[in-house]
Amino acid sequence: METKNANAFVEKELDFLNQYNHFLVPPERPSSGGLALYWKNDLRLNVRSSNKNIIDTEISHKGVSFFGSFVYGEPDTSKRYLVWDQIRDIAENRDAPWFLTGDFNEIINNNEKEGGPLRAEGTFAAFRNLLAQCDLFDLKHSGNPLSWRGKRHTHLVFCRLDRAMVNSLWSEKFPTARSHYMEFNGSDHRPLLSIFDSKRKKSSRIFRYDRRLKDNHEVKELISKIWRSAKNLHSELRLAEIRTALVAWSREKHQNSKENIERLKKELDDALSSLVGDDELIFLSTGKKARNRISVIEDTEGNSFYEEEAIAAQIAVYYRNLFTSASMPSSAEEIAAIINEAIKPCVTPETNAQIITIPSNAEIREALFSIHPDKAPGPDGFSACFFQSNWDTIGQAICKEVQAFF
Repeated sequence: METKNANAFVEKELDFLNQYNHFLVPPERPSSGGLALYWKNDLRLNVRSSNKNIIDTEISHKGVSFFGSFVYGEPDTSKRYLVWDQIRDIAENRDAPWFLTGDFNEIINNNEKEGGPLRAEGTFAAFRNLLAQCDLFDLKHSGNPLSWRGKRHTHLVFCRLDRAMVNSLWSEKFPTARSHYMEFNGSDHRPLLSIFDSKRKKSSRIFRYDRRLKDNHEVKELISKIWRSAKNLHSELRLAEIRTALVAWSREKHQNSKENIERLKKELDDALSSLVGDDELIFLSTGKKARNRISVIEDTEGNSFYEEEAIAAQIAVYYRNLFTSASMPSSAEEIAAIINEAIKPCVTPETNAQIITIPSNAEIREALFSIHPDKAPGPDGFSACFFQSNWDTIGQAICKEVQAFF
């Protein structure tokens, strides 16, 4: 935080934090600048370097270590590049998880600003290039990110001057970390709370039949072999054995298309870089994986939830309420009326005779092949494409299963 006061005054005013460790950088002139960093005693923090703009540290806690830089950007735009150069110098020799936070006194585009005239796009280039060159991107955040408010001439202006940023290595170490912009309270800056969490809940991948396998001769032979060898089993169990075999085959043959995906991504990057330039491309693309992760969710009352288990629970509550009737019957008479209405005959005997008629093999096949190949995958992960492309092998048994239902 910027202190704007001598160290002695800061220590006196923050005497209630005397149980914590701290490091202070005095301001070069009264009422401007000065930095204060406080940390808990159970945190091991080593200050590597400091000046009026940056306190660079190495932090260790519960066996996890990373670098942390606490930044106060230069208010004078003509000198701001000096701070960016310092950050570049740090990044050049830093191949480790790195976290930066503070008041950067700069924004990356006009979307991070309200009030006053718009800035020219070229004025954002230096800050954007810094982030791209140092592999830095914003930590996922919640709350109102317009963290500073003040008057510029006759305009009331809000800007996102404060932010928390990380590099890719830090994001991998703390995959669910996030930051939250709190409310204004006695300052023209919002407090910014960053929450670290190194836990990542592993979830098993859901099987989905890959339509690219429909014409693969080896796969079709594998499906046919398993189907014939398990002819005494129910179709559901035969499909389960095929699913297991396809997963193993794909793993052995490396059919996850990773190489093709990387090749196509490189071709796309080459095409984009010819239009917008390498640094701008890196700025636009870096951190995409982190941005796609849900790190906070709010319930209908506006309460925020950050942990993965709590987020999953709130999603479940939302959909459970969505599909629950808002006005449940409260008396036996109301329930009876609903039941009588529901079971009131609405199908004629002639229509009913058609409905309960056992469909022929041709009718079942026609119904199946009318479904889009990639639509309607069941809980087992097999889409219509699987049944259509292997109909000669499995069709007869599937027809018997359907006909047995009637």
